[in-house]
Amino acid sequence: MTKRNVRFFAFCLMMCICLTCIACDGKTPEDDSSSHDNQKPDKGNDNQNKKEKEKEEESLPSYTRIVLQNNIDGVPLNTRSYYPDTNAFLSKLETLKNAVSKKEISSDAVASELRAAMRNAEGLGLYYDYYQHIHYQDGDTVYGVIEGEYALGGGDKFRSNLKNNIKLVYDDNTLKETLQKAKSGDVICIADNVVIDMSDFIQAGDTTGYESVFQPGVSSGAQSGQKNTIGKIKYEMKIPAGVTLTGFRGETGYKGGMIKVTSYTNIVVVLEEGATMVGVVLQGPDTWDNVNNEPTNLSSGIEIRGNNARILNCEISGFYRMGISAQNVTGVEISYNYIHHILGRETGIAIYANNSEINLHHNLFSNCSRLVSANGDKTQITFEHNMDCGNITNSYFLMNPTNTYDTEYTKARLGIDQCIIRNNTFLSPIALADMKSLAKEMIIEHNLFAYSEEVYRFNPLKINSVTASIYDGRINMQQNVFDILSPQVFSRASSHTKTSEVPYSTKQSVSLTPFEITSKPAVDPGYKEIIQPLVLSVTYYSMDNDSPYVFISELLKLPGKQSHTLIVNSLQACITMLGAYTHYPAYVNGKISYVVNKETYGAHENDGNPIGGGKGYESIFTTGDYVVKDKSELLLAISKVKSGEIIFIEGNAVIDISDATSETLTSLTLPAGVILASNRGYVYEDGSVSTGAIIKSTAFASRPMITVANDNIRISGLVIQGPDPAQHLALWDRCFKSGGPLLGHPYYYNLVMVSGISVIGMNFECDNCEISGFNSSAISLGGSAEKPSKMAKIHHNYIHHNQIKGLGYGVSHGYGYSEIYGNMFNYNRHSIAG
Repeated sequence: MTKRNVRFFAFCLMMCICLTCIACDGKTPEDDSSSHDNQKPDKGNDNQNKKEKEKEEESLPSYTRIVLQNNIDGVPLNTRSYYPDTNAFLSKLETLKNAVSKKEISSDAVASELRAAMRNAEGLGLYYDYYQHIHYQDGDTVYGVIEGEYALGGGDKFRSNLKNNIKLVYDDNTLKETLQKAKSGDVICIADNVVIDMSDFIQAGDTTGYESVFQPGVSSGAQSGQKNTIGKIKYEMKIPAGVTLTGFRGETGYKGGMIKVTSYTNIVVVLEEGATMVGVVLQGPDTWDNVNNEPTNLSSGIEIRGNNARILNCEISGFYRMGISAQNVTGVEISYNYIHHILGRETGIAIYANNSEINLHHNLFSNCSRLVSANGDKTQITFEHNMDCGNITNSYFLMNPTNTYDTEYTKARLGIDQCIIRNNTFLSPIALADMKSLAKEMIIEHNLFAYSEEVYRFNPLKINSVTASIYDGRINMQQNVFDILSPQVFSRASSHTKTSEVPYSTKQSVSLTPFEITSKPAVDPGYKEIIQPLVLSVTYYSMDNDSPYVFISELLKLPGKQSHTLIVNSLQACITMLGAYTHYPAYVNGKISYVVNKETYGAHENDGNPIGGGKGYESIFTTGDYVVKDKSELLLAISKVKSGEIIFIEGNAVIDISDATSETLTSLTLPAGVILASNRGYVYEDGSVSTGAIIKSTAFASRPMITVANDNIRISGLVIQGPDPAQHLALWDRCFKSGGPLLGHPYYYNLVMVSGISVIGMNFECDNCEISGFNSSAISLGGSAEKPSKMAKIHHNYIHHNQIKGLGYGVSHGYGYSEIYGNMFNYNRHSIAG
């Protein structure tokens, strides 16, 4: 890098949490009523459906949510993927640790609080009450899930019965190489509880093609400066035809090997004909704050492209567009899986089927927007012995229309071929099906629904021209139990009485004894004070995966009373891993600065503001001349705002300004003299602390998220999230490590470098922000030799996880001058560069 004249004026030394050096050496469907098989929707019919939906939403049935009774005991669920509100989770652990250290809490209350913390991370809703009450039975007739060979959702007691000649893999290199060489009949096993991140290959592309050009010992781009003339070669992680990819999920002592991605991707795994994926944990990149992203910015997990593929005993989560999609395939089995946190607001489809034949059984679903979206007149869905946790948010099924009109009900659109919904346990108070069309055959029988029948709003008669004769064979809805607290059996037929609540549904003369759910209230911890996390953050990137939660789970297994020291130390270990605090907790109290002869050495709050900003920061904005909450309002405000005015983004807003599919983003360019702000650190009336509005990008786009080309601009109290917090060590090794393929810069820069705030204007100020996830730089100050950027003030920010090997800067300088003070830096390859 060319030497620059960089000055740093600071009232205190910059603080780095990490006191030791960090190692740094197919077109997919949308969830709407439009067709997905190149058909043109009928606007008249769609308009009618829209009106019906609006009318229905105006008159939703009232109901009382079932109250969870078991607030103490856990459930025997095998999971490695957790999705808590991490800031609140850390606050709970900090508060508990404080109470234990002061001996202000009983051992029973400690166990209760630990269980409450785990519940926050698991998010299993009513499953805690009903995992042992999954069906009612009357003689030989069972209503709800019938237990299978293994546990519901897989995991415990599952046995893969693997034979010899298994090929073990331990990292992304061996997994990729073994898959590409595999032949039908091969079994590839992810060893032990290994975690494999496939982000490097998916983002930078396949190495095949580069390896043939850049051989070891041959001058690579690293030495020659050769440009990338090959281009990015798309990499798909394919399980070849007839090959099994397995892990040890549920085997004695194992949670299962994990495949994960830390950055946005559309499809992670592809299954070809006869391929099997069993006992593997698949974790996507989406977190709670991605829920309201645009559908194009949500990721997908598995795509099934071959007949007779199977997905068994897997945990699949963190893909807010789709968990599994199957297109134009038959003989697919999806069973004994735990599928959760598939939560996109307009998508969030656990299973998508297009002209496919799928058998789903003994799966456990939690925190999904929809369970099944079905499309295409060849689709056949068999959905049996599945259960949800009572937290599905949209509808269980979406029945999409084809271009064809029904021959019997001529004004209705024809849908899929067949849908069988049998012996399932549904715990969520949502619509059973969003009926955009009529299936040729639909069987709904022997299911257990937690709420009364009208809550599930299944009324095909609202579809244009459909009459009650639909229940005489076309839709067979028989012998279903509604109201889990006071169970009653109902069936439908055209001969039944047409009631106002549920037309043509009649109660059957079956007597069922309600479940007895024992009330187990949580123990009041009697906290004397609530402790906030060490660092105010909403963006967490723990490299310890599920280790913190394993610590808590093991702590819960210990008998009776344990020493206060053991509990405090265990809680601190969890806190350190979740917060990615490294050595900070050991130094924060009295060891980050010293006073000698009235002179302070080290970082300190010399101006009364906390290092890193947040709670206690004196200059927190709470309103502005323009108050916005989403992308469209923000862009409109930027187009209108004038010098001296403030654009304030509401503290709970999440705004994604990118399009990950096209790898582009709408870079925000602010006019001169403008303040863009949110309220990071503001304490609300209920005592909760705002983490600030989030502006984010899920796209690997070369443009900076925010461009400061004009003078006198301030950015304050915001969270600015980039798409790439990873170190990419394996990528670096493939490009430059001696003994490797030496693919050089051409391959390295297939990974698009992203940056947060680019500054060329004068007198820029950035304060009280959290900025993370940029592989190039969080903040870069540029300009030119003739007109460098001057008088920038970067202060009281939390700047972290900008750490790709080779780049990864917190604040970088080209031609720029800045004051940097009161900031907290963590997990940057270089916190400051010039």
